[in-house]
Amino acid sequence: MGRLGWLVAVVIVVLAVSGCGRRDKQASGRKATGASASVPLPEWAPKNPSPEFMRAARVLRGVPMDAVGRGDMPEQSWRALLEYMKRVSPTLWQLFGSLSDAQIESFLAAKRISIPVRDLTPAQAAALAAVLDANKDNETEISGVHLPDFRTLLYKMRAAQDLSNVTIGFTIEGANTLSFNARVQGVTEPLVWTGWAQAPRLGP
Repeated sequence: MGRLGWLVAVVIVVLAVSGCGRRDKQASGRKATGASASVPLPEWAPKNPSPEFMRAARVLRGVPMDAVGRGDMPEQSWRALLEYMKRVSPTLWQLFGSLSDAQIESFLAAKRISIPVRDLTPAQAAALAAVLDANKDNETEISGVHLPDFRTLLYKMRAAQDLSNVTIGFTIEGANTLSFNARVQGVTEPLVWTGWAQAPRLGP
């Protein structure tokens, strides 16, 4: 799939989740246990969340699956989108939670952060690998558009094998909706995945 196909896929995702930030629903289907019992967790959160996931949960708010609008998408495509989101979202929270305190504060202040892959810490690099490979062994097709794993998409966008020419980041869009993006040096359009979390600490 070329860049145009990927952009079409992104548009499908944006349309599917658009408006979810305007619904005042709680994303969590349960509460954390133990010392973090007061932290609400998304319904798709891991059974035993890592410390990094819990750090993200203290800042972010999950998007409820029932808030992902179907619109005019065929039911099969809509369900495929939900399953894709359930696989990818936990890895993105893990990656966000691997940011340092300074990086998170900078992100919240500027509503965006960009980090060259070559500057990631080992923990951040491992978290990014999980994001890129989250859909590796799953065939996903949404409204006729095939969605491979993110790593494959980046390679198709001429990313280096070691991703040394890639910069990743997070951006807060309208209604405090978060986007993950990965930009390949010299390529105009970035890889974008949006609608997987909100940042409730910020105003509109």
